[in-house]
Amino acid sequence: MKGRRLSGAGRGVRSNGRSKRSGPFVRIPNFVFDSPAYRSLKPGPRALLSEIIRRYNGSNNGHIGLGVREACAALNMKDKDTVNGFFKELVGKGFIVCVRSGGFNMKDPSSRRASEWRITWERAADEPPTKEFMRWKPELLRS
Repeated sequence: MKGRRLSGAGRGVRSNGRSKRSGPFVRIPNFVFDSPAYRSLKPGPRALLSEIIRRYNGSNNGHIGLGVREACAALNMKDKDTVNGFFKELVGKGFIVCVRSGGFNMKDPSSRRASEWRITWERAADEPPTKEFMRWKPELLRS
């Protein structure tokens, strides 16, 4: 069969079928996408969640550093209050947990740091995922 490749040779694929290109990627399982909590997120909080996941390297869950100012820059936004609201929504719906609060208001310069986050559908050290967002329920509309 002339002109047809039967193996992955020459296409950036190793003999075991894995890609030769290695680089970080953002992974969100389908059960997260399908959850009512994720479906209720507006584009801003979804974008922030992607930025947090982007900083997860497979072993730093619970130590993912991202402050409001850095998040503003990553999301190309100027209003810190809006981005802070995105963080609060993600926490309120159970996608992330603040493990260590940061801020510039601390008197000791060595303790000025970005907040550290944990993604709830991934393991953190020896602890299993908590998946708080799976228990989130929309509030009933009051008439």
